[in-house]
Amino acid sequence: MRKILAATLLMVGLVAMGVAGVDLVAGRHIDVGWVTVDADISGITVTYSTSDGWGLEETHLYVGTQPPRKSAPGRFPYKHESLGGVTSDSYFVPLEELGVECGDTVYLATHAVVSKPGAGSETAWGEGQLIGKNWAMYFEFVLECGGTD
Repeated sequence: MRKILAATLLMVGLVAMGVAGVDLVAGRHIDVGWVTVDADISGITVTYSTSDGWGLEETHLYVGTQPPRKSAPGRFPYKHESLGGVTSDSYFVPLEELGVECGDTVYLATHAVVSKPGAGSETAWGEGQLIGKNWAMYFEFVLECGGTD
């Protein structure tokens, strides 16, 4: 009964949870696109998009209730490899999987390997706060709730 009540409250309380976006930065200073985060009552969708001829070769995603402690993208829980230069890639993470609710903050580290004809390949991160001593970054997203006038 408690789980049913909690699920009902979650569905009623989370009318619109918001959208946020950050720049996708390669080689520490090249703007190659953006990362958007969109949340609704079922989960969080993270979309990597490139521009100006850049394509995605790999993407790696960390999303959790604490900032990432390590910046090794190969160890992030979500990854898409061998993308072949696509211009967009998305992940869907159910809220249940994260154990979050209305008003909580989630932390995301969005890493990509990008390439462009004539420019080669670069490592890219969604712009935010530094994870450690290198230039790996993470950013925060607050699950906003509707109906709180």
